[in-house]
Amino acid sequence: MQARKLPPDDGASVVRVTRLRRWNDGAYKKYLEACAKDLGISINVLYKRAGVDPSSHSTDATKNGRSIEQILALADACGKDPALLIAAGTMGRGKNVAADLELAKLAVVSTLASHMYVALSPSQPSPRDYQKFLNAVTAAMKITD
Repeated sequence: MQARKLPPDDGASVVRVTRLRRWNDGAYKKYLEACAKDLGISINVLYKRAGVDPSSHSTDATKNGRSIEQILALADACGKDPALLIAAGTMGRGKNVAADLELAKLAVVSTLASHMYVALSPSQPSPRDYQKFLNAVTAAMKITD
């Protein structure tokens, strides 16, 4: 967060808090292009499947990022978890790229762990099962690419 002073409009100083944006539009676009390639379709076809105007792919959204509606639609069209698209758009913008990558890995692993929990555990798991999950998630976080 960054504070900046605005000119006073009623004689009192006003401080407005603005949020620093961290959107990496280039990385987001490259990820979508890779998804389209994996599906064997063009980026325009992917956008059309999602119901999103394909021309939005050529616009620069570095300043304000992409809308969540667009991200959700495109994630659905390429069969990906929306967290992966968001991770692609937020990685590499800060000073600590390694921390961004670790955070992206954590997002993917936590999503997978929650899906596994729901899919594999119709009843309450035992404490031993919790320990197995914890060990699996921890092991996945230690894997380096």
